[in-house]
Amino acid sequence: LGPACQGKEALKQLIKNGLNVARFNFSHATYENSEKILREIKEINQELNTYVATMLDTKGPEIRTHNFVKPV
Repeated sequence: LGPACQGKEALKQLIKNGLNVARFNFSHATYENSEKILREIKEINQELNTYVATMLDTKGPEIRTHNFVKPV
């Protein structure tokens, strides 16, 4: 969920239009903001009697490649 999806009303609209999984990308998102959104999703689920699953995309190891001028 990016910046355009912030706020409880925006989340409600997404859920009403078929959102069934909310993905949190921790390569970019902060824990504080994600916690706020997660809390709002739980509240909306209770209000609308829906079930939106949450997926936490944690940052894993990065592989960096480079073409060296001289052999290593």
